[in-house]
Amino acid sequence: MRAFIVSALLSWVLSLPVLAQSWLDAPFDPDELTSDERRVLQAGLELAGTYYGVLDGIWDDSSTRALADFVADQGGSDAVTYRSLSPVLALLAAEVQSSGWQMQHFSDTDISVALPGRLVQQTGEDGTTWEADDGSVSFSVEYADRNDTRAQHKLIMARRATDVEPFVDETDEWLITSVTLRDGSNAYLRSDRVGDGYVTLFITAEQAQYPLLAFAASSMAAGDLPGFEVPEGGVLEVVQQSRPQAEPEPEPEPRAEPEPEPRAEPEVSSGDAAD
Repeated sequence: MRAFIVSALLSWVLSLPVLAQSWLDAPFDPDELTSDERRVLQAGLELAGTYYGVLDGIWDDSSTRALADFVADQGGSDAVTYRSLSPVLALLAAEVQSSGWQMQHFSDTDISVALPGRLVQQTGEDGTTWEADDGSVSFSVEYADRNDTRAQHKLIMARRATDVEPFVDETDEWLITSVTLRDGSNAYLRSDRVGDGYVTLFITAEQAQYPLLAFAASSMAAGDLPGFEVPEGGVLEVVQQSRPQAEPEPEPEPRAEPEPEPRAEPEVSSGDAAD
């Protein structure tokens, strides 16, 4: 009901040019967005390279800094407004379209992970592995007990390049290992506790594909989550619709055919006339 009221009110506001400009230039308030809308906005900022957290829809200081950094990178002012969100949404929509990002839900463990469907294909009989044709990036999800899970993390640590510092985080609820391998590629494991075991997202990526690794890693969460399209009926949809559409290029005018020059008549001498 709230989303309907907000959408109806903002649609009326945007139908009035003066009020529309005033609303779009008002200071951005994340509390006006739903959790799904904030998650979409975080996804756009992650792809822009200013947000490094998880895509959970919780708007904290890191999200605020990420949006401010994005606006600064775009050459905007210090003030972050609703208009500032439009380029983020455009960037996200373009990346979702080109890479085919979609949420894959694993019902056995109730975990969702974003996968670039246009760039990878499902491989293996178990249906839990995706890989690019050239092998530059791969994703797998599996469930195991704590001992096997810890052994997998230790194995990746043993394969790391010793001159690059790894990232390791371990609690009773999760294990995270991110390393650079000896061949220069990247490996990321995140294991979340589910029941008596752990569900593990394992990603390997060549350096050029690291942005794919980072986005998928930030997307892993419990539940059957929606994709990254702007939710209908909310503030972000109104912001997206307010973005000016590109003017179509004018068709070239037909090329004018040059007028033929008048043909000169041959001169007739008086002698020829007499003949």
